[in-house]
Amino acid sequence: MAFSNQNHQIRCRNSGLFWALFQSSYVIGNLFFFLYLRGQEDITDGSRMVIYTVLLSMSVVGVGIMLFFKYPVVGHIAEESVLPVRDGNEPPPSRSPIQSIVDAFRMLKGKDMLLLSITFAYTGLHQTFFSGVYGTSLGYTTDFGIIRKSILGLAGVAIGVGQITGGLAFGILGKKTIRYGRDPIVLFGYLIHLIAFFLIFLNIPGDAPLRESTLQAYMTPNIYLGIFCCFLLGLGDASFNTQVYSLLGGIYRTNSASAFALFKFVQSVCAALAFAYSSLLVLEFQLLILVVAGLLGTFCFSFVEWRHAADGVEIKEV
Repeated sequence: MAFSNQNHQIRCRNSGLFWALFQSSYVIGNLFFFLYLRGQEDITDGSRMVIYTVLLSMSVVGVGIMLFFKYPVVGHIAEESVLPVRDGNEPPPSRSPIQSIVDAFRMLKGKDMLLLSITFAYTGLHQTFFSGVYGTSLGYTTDFGIIRKSILGLAGVAIGVGQITGGLAFGILGKKTIRYGRDPIVLFGYLIHLIAFFLIFLNIPGDAPLRESTLQAYMTPNIYLGIFCCFLLGLGDASFNTQVYSLLGGIYRTNSASAFALFKFVQSVCAALAFAYSSLLVLEFQLLILVVAGLLGTFCFSFVEWRHAADGVEIKEV
């Protein structure tokens, strides 16, 4: 609902601000994780119990707060502030959950959704990498010393800072950046990821995702460079996700629930696939998969953006 019934600029602004708020949990949760485990070489059962208790408590509080949310009342919307409705694209009537699922997968047959699925897939593969694989690699790099376990929390904080920075930047500066379209922001995110992947390739041993690594990387592992790469990974991820949210809210304004459901479905399936191969492949091959998938995802997103910009699907404010 945050992205429907809005014009182009407002939708891009809201997607950025929503993403910044959504990802603030990275900073809060991982800062607690870092401070609590600082100086511990091994994570004991007692420490795990405390961490899971805190996480569970926060989840219960969050769900409890959501129960008090009011259903938004849609007021009068100016004619020029909404997207023009195409023939045959009137808002659908109320549907059952099963019918909604069927309609969502039927949407997957469309050319735009098929192309965007490549972008969705890359966000899922990358999500697994920065949330699971890279943190594990930092913890398994013995050259980082005794703090390599607690550094996982600091790495999460850096990812969160990158996510929030990207979300706020694309939200606050949305009116300036949107005049050039969404594709430059996605291209910026991919370039940021390429820089991060290259630095990780140089800084982290190849077998670090699989086991405690004593191998020498292409350079002496640097803990500050490793944390900086976390920031880059978060910033690039925010670039992709904020623009995907904005694009889906524009193209599929009258059926946004099904579009976002497909987005999360493809993203989750590919995230699970990445977790499956992450315990089998060395770091170099995992980075290669991300580079190729990111290139394809960036191109597919840009193609859909260019096509709808040429068709004049959305009204841009002057």
